[in-house]
Amino acid sequence: DCPGGFKCTIEGSIGATQCAPILPRPKQLNEPCSVTGDTFSGLDDCDLGLLCWDVDDQLHGTCVAMCTGTQRAPECPASTGCLIANEGVLALCLRTCDPLVQDCPPTDICIQSTDSPFVCGPDGSGREGQANDPCESLDGCDPGLHCAVPGATSGACDPDASGCCTPFCTLPDGPCPNPDQACVPWYPVGEAPPGEEDIGACALPP
Repeated sequence: DCPGGFKCTIEGSIGATQCAPILPRPKQLNEPCSVTGDTFSGLDDCDLGLLCWDVDDQLHGTCVAMCTGTQRAPECPASTGCLIANEGVLALCLRTCDPLVQDCPPTDICIQSTDSPFVCGPDGSGREGQANDPCESLDGCDPGLHCAVPGATSGACDPDASGCCTPFCTLPDGPCPNPDQACVPWYPVGEAPPGEEDIGACALPP
């Protein structure tokens, strides 16, 4: 809903948006792109409906589509899924993946936001992110793990932390790192998408 010649995009990583100018000869979907300022400035050379994503230290990345539709029913091109984060401000169509296989590029991890398929997103765990480590965001754990609620995950987690890293596992009895954990279904009974019925996560048994 920005004026002509502008696009609605992110403004920093704090959950804000802005109308940014569309530059001459803008880059198209999946083309290399550049960002001005910093990684999450939202000021890039991608076209309307696109965002420069997976930006490196030289501020170069790739144009990816922003989700269309609605937050409850987002739409994306084939082989991608809508990752919704930062209170709905960041809504990107990213490559789908299998959390049990972790078939993402080396710098990415397979993650899921609410009501979305699993998609490849940047690994933000740094030196942390192992099992039982505290985490604060979807991308705060190493590949093969996700950020879960500590009280439902394991007694080995810090109960005062925002989240706790714990592995995905293969149902029905995939291995878990802590003796008080079991491999529990990721999806509620009967709600797993086709092909994802064997996805579980290490947590305290129900």
